[in-house]
Amino acid sequence: MKATIVLIADHDAENFGRKLMLEAHRYGKMGFEMARLPQHVSLKQPFVIPSLEEWKSSLITSYKN
Repeated sequence: MKATIVLIADHDAENFGRKLMLEAHRYGKMGFEMARLPQHVSLKQPFVIPSLEEWKSSLITSYKN
């Protein structure tokens, strides 16, 4: 299984990003396939994890320390 770490945009930023994509499409016919994903900033590229539960518990443990 692979996981990645991202920051998800709030509704205002999401709407702003979609408006920009729509304008870009209207101006340059760029398409907006990327609009299927929520607006986000990737903090880490996808990486392999053994299981979601195991990764989640190790993440919680590391933040508690």
